[in-house]
Amino acid sequence: MTEQPLVTVITVVYNIIENGRKDFLIQNFESVHNQTYKNIEHLIIDGASTDGTIDLLKKYERKGWIHFISEPDSGIFDAMNKGHKKAKGEYALVLNSDDWYASNDVIECMVKKSLETDADYVYGNQKTYSRKDLFLGIWKGNPAQFWHYMPFNHPTIMIKNSIVAKQGYYRTDFDTVEDYRFVIQLILDDYKGVYIDKSIVNFREGGASYDMLKNSTYTIWLYTRITKVFLWFYSQFDDRMTEEKIIQNYNSLNNGTYDEIFFIRLIRFMLSKKLKNFDYEAFFQSLEVSIREIES
Repeated sequence: MTEQPLVTVITVVYNIIENGRKDFLIQNFESVHNQTYKNIEHLIIDGASTDGTIDLLKKYERKGWIHFISEPDSGIFDAMNKGHKKAKGEYALVLNSDDWYASNDVIECMVKKSLETDADYVYGNQKTYSRKDLFLGIWKGNPAQFWHYMPFNHPTIMIKNSIVAKQGYYRTDFDTVEDYRFVIQLILDDYKGVYIDKSIVNFREGGASYDMLKNSTYTIWLYTRITKVFLWFYSQFDDRMTEEKIIQNYNSLNNGTYDEIFFIRLIRFMLSKKLKNFDYEAFFQSLEVSIREIES
């Protein structure tokens, strides 16, 4: 590889020691430090921790592994925005504090793919583990079903940092599901995403989303997270959609929300976009499956 653009890895932390996540964070640091691609800055955005996390960050900054800032923020995506704004890299990735890269050549492979294809962003697969490191499976994602499921996990994306800025950074009013809204917007704005069939990140269950689920009823969790994204998206082409309909019908395709009118309007909306980088054939195939589920 002749070109070695700087890549920024952004990790958001807060009171890691108090929450029993010190070893996870060290594993995170090691997985970045051990990458075969060496032109990396690892930027840690700390939300003004008070439990000794700062001492840990100072230790690894002295080793030259990371750079960090520590100040109050308004949530995870506010902190991520700070990271993107301070990033010096042409490309940026977000690696959550409990997670670690699946292999030492992840970033090298992603940079190579991006340069070869002139991609705006590159994405790959996610391996999921329990809190006790039990392997739970691989998520390859499916962009064709972005209208109903998260296409691919946020930490598997390496994106040009200039595009995050062009998009106005992350919104902070969608809570922990802003990553889904952001990915939908990337698709609708016709940025070029290229898939690499490689496990990018080892995702450990138990982060902010799971904490919310643990402390809330399922309906409240669904309302505050998924529903808001779907209402934002669906209302762009189907004015019949309401929060109540989405909450009641999200887990099933055959009980009224996703009817013939919905699919017709969704298809018309996507066709009107005339997207050059969207796989319309795969999209139509996925809709055929959904429609058959309704009719059965």
